[in-house]
Amino acid sequence: MTQTIRIALCSALLACLLSESKAQYIFEMMNGRQLEVFHFNDSAFIDIRFTYDKNSLRNQRIRQYNENLRYEIADRKGDQLTRAELDALVEKNKKSLRPEKKKETYVSRDDVFAIIDSDGNRQILYEYQPEYGNDYTVREMEEFMLGQRDAMLNYKAPLAFWGGAAFGLLGGLAWQNSIFAVSTPVVWTLFTAIPPIHIKERYMHDPNMKTDAYRAGFARNARSRQLIQGLKGSVIGTAAGVLLYSVLANNVEGIR
Repeated sequence: MTQTIRIALCSALLACLLSESKAQYIFEMMNGRQLEVFHFNDSAFIDIRFTYDKNSLRNQRIRQYNENLRYEIADRKGDQLTRAELDALVEKNKKSLRPEKKKETYVSRDDVFAIIDSDGNRQILYEYQPEYGNDYTVREMEEFMLGQRDAMLNYKAPLAFWGGAAFGLLGGLAWQNSIFAVSTPVVWTLFTAIPPIHIKERYMHDPNMKTDAYRAGFARNARSRQLIQGLKGSVIGTAAGVLLYSVLANNVEGIR
């Protein structure tokens, strides 16, 4: 299957998404997000004003979870279940979509790659213009955005979070209520920027999509996710370490 066909299938899936939502359009943003848009006004030369569903990303994750649920249950118990029992288990365990949460905003036209209407028609706003920094062709940019989207939906970075929590806990204890304890999350967050990003097949909507543009897009969002999770975990761990030291210092002789 060629890259063009894969991207066309992604557009078809977006059209199906619209059929499940009251939104009239999908905005494919340059950062990889897909916004479910109810209406928009692009009469301005530069900006596009629109109303969208703030739960777009969460609902995309829920839809993906529900799509994968049938295959996961079938892999685990497929030989033991009838079709009706499988359907019942999927229905029982699937997640419900979040209710619509409308918000009006505006963005520069340069931030929108394409607009898809309820009939599946796709208007591409992006233009290949190396002189203005748009170094990717249209197809390469589509691949880059698919990489961003896969990282956004599937890359969780649990090691960065839990490693940060453990590092922060030890740092909070070691600094003994010193103001320098605040440096612990900074150190861990910088450390999480060092390891390379490995793209595993389970992160990918299409395991065959391994172009340079796709990898670059995935790495960008995965790196951001890793930094954020590392910061969250280390802040929580440091706070817990400082609190634990204070409790021990006040209740155990010889700690101070």
